[in-house]
Amino acid sequence: MNALALTPRALDAIAQPVTQPSAPRDLTAESDDALMGLAGAGLTAAFTELTRRYERRVRRFCSCLLSDPSQAAEAAQETFLKAWMLRQRYRPRGQFRELLFAIARNECRARKRRAWVRRVLGLRLEPIDEQAPSSEVIVLESERDARVRAALRELPEKFAVPLTLRFVEGLDYAAIAATIGRSESAARSRIHYGLKELARRLPEAFS
Repeated sequence: MNALALTPRALDAIAQPVTQPSAPRDLTAESDDALMGLAGAGLTAAFTELTRRYERRVRRFCSCLLSDPSQAAEAAQETFLKAWMLRQRYRPRGQFRELLFAIARNECRARKRRAWVRRVLGLRLEPIDEQAPSSEVIVLESERDARVRAALRELPEKFAVPLTLRFVEGLDYAAIAATIGRSESAARSRIHYGLKELARRLPEAFS
């Protein structure tokens, strides 16, 4: 799966039959809220533009939380499908990005939980070839950054999610707080202590 299969045709297959509104001349110039409004009104091209806008970032976010590339890719796919299902209930508050990352976080959390249950119950898991190259993951070029990303996945989620949103996705503290459902001061605190824990585990990377 080289790209999210959220083409207009795929979206039409799951959408309720509605009259398609006239598309603005340039959807790329529309805000996230405007695009969700258009998607809610039946314009699948508007949601396709949102997918194009955030696909790479959501994939990267999921790959930071899930070590299995195929699971990360599926989590990203599911994130956009769930966002699509919310299109008619979406309220334009300028926080579509935060909503998307919150959905992705919950999806990754659910996949981790299911994997843990399978392991506890002794069910057979498909083998994962960690060395196989995959177009689903943005590979970090340096060995140092690769070690940091691996350590990031091992951190408790309360640290891993804010650190990823801040230093991989470049979100500000207000956006991180909205994504994780905490205050801005709590988001800052988690990033502070998350960095300390990361430095403790990887002292050579922070020297």
